[in-house]
Amino acid sequence: MSTGLGILTIVKALEGAEEFIGKGNLEWNAENAYQRELMTRFDAIRDALPLIPTLNGWARETAEELNQILAEHGFDIRLNPWPDDGMTFGVVAINDFTVLWRVAGQTEESWGNHKITINDKPAFRLKHDAGVEYLQSNRHDELVIKIPTQTGDVVYITKYDRSSAGFDLLETIERLRSNLTPARREHYEGVNIPMVELDLHVNIDWLINLWTQAGMDTWKIAQALQQIKFAMNQFGARVKEATAIAAMRGGPSYYDVDGPFLIWIEREGVPVPMFMAHVTEDDWRDPGDLANL
Repeated sequence: MSTGLGILTIVKALEGAEEFIGKGNLEWNAENAYQRELMTRFDAIRDALPLIPTLNGWARETAEELNQILAEHGFDIRLNPWPDDGMTFGVVAINDFTVLWRVAGQTEESWGNHKITINDKPAFRLKHDAGVEYLQSNRHDELVIKIPTQTGDVVYITKYDRSSAGFDLLETIERLRSNLTPARREHYEGVNIPMVELDLHVNIDWLINLWTQAGMDTWKIAQALQQIKFAMNQFGARVKEATAIAAMRGGPSYYDVDGPFLIWIEREGVPVPMFMAHVTEDDWRDPGDLANL
């Protein structure tokens, strides 16, 4: 199953929330591992946002206004409505950009007009006049294909058959891009690449309950949605990505024990725990009446 992570629109949405609250550079407080991972990168990503003019954000008081923006930009994720009581607002962040190969690829063999395919799926071919380069990493057995574009952006593609999602996906790519070196593959005249039409609804529920303090007010993320669209063919690639969040004011903030946990029970005078266990999600369920255990 294809996966993705739109970290830029997440940071843009949180920045928009800060601006709506009226105080920039607020401290966001993480309550789970993914939120902490986001916070380690947050400042560096926010500093880079001005380099991305295609990245836009809208903060509004009602879900209806934000859902209309999502619809107008071709996304089908929708925020659940909230009471119009001034206690909740939302933000939508969208990034929409296209890159074009330096030289358009071909979709048919130069002989016989046969369509280029990979595993019977439509594909296209980029030759060396498109600036294709071959790289390698000592952390990966497959070639990494480097493709320049007309805008100066660079696309990298490499075969990778292990499932990777969320920040695991980002960390995998970070490891690969940290030590790429040229690979000698003179016998290749170009590269065949599958065409792609991707539409993902990305689960970013891990963002819920991220919270910040602004004066006397506590704000926490109550809804978090993301959709990623990606298309690639012989001409180039287009990315459309949206993140929608709702932030709620007031109310206590709670820490979630949202993973396997250790538990033990002590009693004064007893030198070892009365009970101890490591509990995984397999055993998370309502036990009913304790008297009937």
